[in-house]
Amino acid sequence: MKQQKYHKNDIIGTSSSGTDITVRSKAEDARQHSKDRMYVLHLFAVELGYAESIDDIVKTTFHIMRDVLGFQFSSFQLLENEKLITVDTDGHPSLDLVFSLSGKGITTRAAREAKTQLIADVRDDPDFIQAATESLSELAVPIIGKDRVLGVLNVESLELDAFNEEDKILLELLANNVASALYQIEQTKIMKQIQQDHELDLIKSFQRFSSMVRHDLKTPLMNVNNALDLVNENPDMSEQLFEMIQRNLSNANKIMEDWKQKTYSNKINLTHVNLAQLVSESLDAMLISETINVEVDIKKDLNVILDNTAMLRLFTNLFKNAIEAMPEGGLLTVKMQKEDNSLKIFISDTGSGMSKETLSKIFTPFYSTKANGMGLGLPYCKQVIDAHNGLITVDSEENKGTSFTIILPIKKRMED
Repeated sequence: MKQQKYHKNDIIGTSSSGTDITVRSKAEDARQHSKDRMYVLHLFAVELGYAESIDDIVKTTFHIMRDVLGFQFSSFQLLENEKLITVDTDGHPSLDLVFSLSGKGITTRAAREAKTQLIADVRDDPDFIQAATESLSELAVPIIGKDRVLGVLNVESLELDAFNEEDKILLELLANNVASALYQIEQTKIMKQIQQDHELDLIKSFQRFSSMVRHDLKTPLMNVNNALDLVNENPDMSEQLFEMIQRNLSNANKIMEDWKQKTYSNKINLTHVNLAQLVSESLDAMLISETINVEVDIKKDLNVILDNTAMLRLFTNLFKNAIEAMPEGGLLTVKMQKEDNSLKIFISDTGSGMSKETLSKIFTPFYSTKANGMGLGLPYCKQVIDAHNGLITVDSEENKGTSFTIILPIKKRMED
């Protein structure tokens, strides 16, 4: 489009008063035309703020360049990975053009230098690249975001010197609005991704939480199920088995109460605990094969200050693992020694043992070598010992067995 020009000598007075009036009228018309274009540009630029996608931005931008600013041939380019990619064109055939930022091209120079290029005669510009139209003049304006060039708005004309300073200013204003719209799209995309990641984290957290609850309830409920099966097969043992069922249901209830009160901290509920009774309670709630011998060496009056429910679950986890590691039978040993300032607990089995690789990962949450394992028992044990400011170590050898050593500081009083 050939823009109307107003040169200095157009508004210099002549001997004819009629000519003076005509020139002044042209100048006033030009100023009014400029104001009108600026006003309408601002009105339509508001639409960019409502764009929900890059396609929306491109369509609105072309509408403004064509119907408000009066540009016939336009292109919209975005900068990605040091390349200027033509998203779309208006007024001439659409071309999938990609320009290297370090190569030739008036638009690439605008992007590279972050500076508007106003070219009166493209034939004199060594960077000009002929595309679909026989352009003679060109105006390329970089779209500049907060800290980088995002792309280029480019307009071309079949006439020489078709664009003036006013066109340059108006297209730069439009480019600023486009930059804001692109930034808003980018931020909206980032926020949606953050929201999706947050929702995914919540789902994963819920899945892990439910896995922990299922893991803790699995042992007592499985014991109940096994005991009920044995009642049907051995009615004479019903009294003993019903006591076992009662103990396991009581343990399950304690576990649920513990989860009900649990927070994300390692807070423990200290109380006076008789360790001999606690170990007996854990073992009595289990169905142990006759091929497994259990040796317990604990003084009956061994009383310490610990979290009763947490330690019960710890023993249950360790005993269960030991029993499962000895499907063909073996020896489970439980010993405890009380010294001046510490309590030492030894739990060992003569089962299948673990490889060095497995041994290095046993306290990692959700790591398990069992087909239906959840990988939560041993990480929970470590968490309990850490909460008591203690230490838990393990030695294991394949086909020979595993030994756990737990060292806990002894509290003299509840308030320690």
